[in-house]
Amino acid sequence: MYLAAYGLSKGWGNIGNAYFMYAMGLLVSRLFVGKLGDKYGPDYVMLPVFILTAFALSGIALCSSLWELYLAMVVLGMCIGSFNPEMNVFCILRCSVARRGTATAAFNGSSDLGLAAGSAVAGLCVEQLGYTLFSCGKRGGHTYLDCLFFYTV
Repeated sequence: MYLAAYGLSKGWGNIGNAYFMYAMGLLVSRLFVGKLGDKYGPDYVMLPVFILTAFALSGIALCSSLWELYLAMVVLGMCIGSFNPEMNVFCILRCSVARRGTATAAFNGSSDLGLAAGSAVAGLCVEQLGYTLFSCGKRGGHTYLDCLFFYTV
């Protein structure tokens, strides 16, 4: 997300606490959301996560104060902390027992590749479009594609 440079462009200076807020949201979600996923399945967790992720990312792009950024980072941390384990379970449940290791490796490898490629492309786009315009357009499209993938697989 190039958050440090984004914070500097907004004139906020050091925004290191935003990463702490993200970590706290991630921690809270890992403690509670797994139980919901175990009880109701990944389908129950994923749709709200997609919707909240779109709001959190739009909130980051449009925030006007540091406290708004902190709130958006907590929500984003909760979403990412919910998404990764539930999506991994989603992939594992849709393959044979003998292929579960392959499914986990494919999920983690694809996530890493997507993060690496997405970061490189995002850096190029941010230079051309600016942070706010790029973030609102890309994140909304990205969340839509996540939902499409989830419900077609």
